[in-house]
Amino acid sequence: MSPIRCVESGTRRGVQILENLANIRVPVIAAVEGPAHVHSEYALLANVIVAGEGATFDDLPHFAGGIVPGDGSLPPGATVPAQEGRRLSC
Repeated sequence: MSPIRCVESGTRRGVQILENLANIRVPVIAAVEGPAHVHSEYALLANVIVAGEGATFDDLPHFAGGIVPGDGSLPPGATVPAQEGRRLSC
């Protein structure tokens, strides 16, 4: 598979996963304690997020690879402490 087709395939799979999570018909609760630095969008899509004081959210793999995440949930290089995340979600 060519690199372009590989990226396109990965993008389609990623979008499908996010759509599946967004379409769950019951309330989803995410509990995070500590770093959520890979696919933190999964927790951030929940209806309720219970984040401990040590919880931080980031998207390290995209930025390390020079790729901008498509969901725009966090600015480049941002690590959000739990208390700030609570403030932003209100």
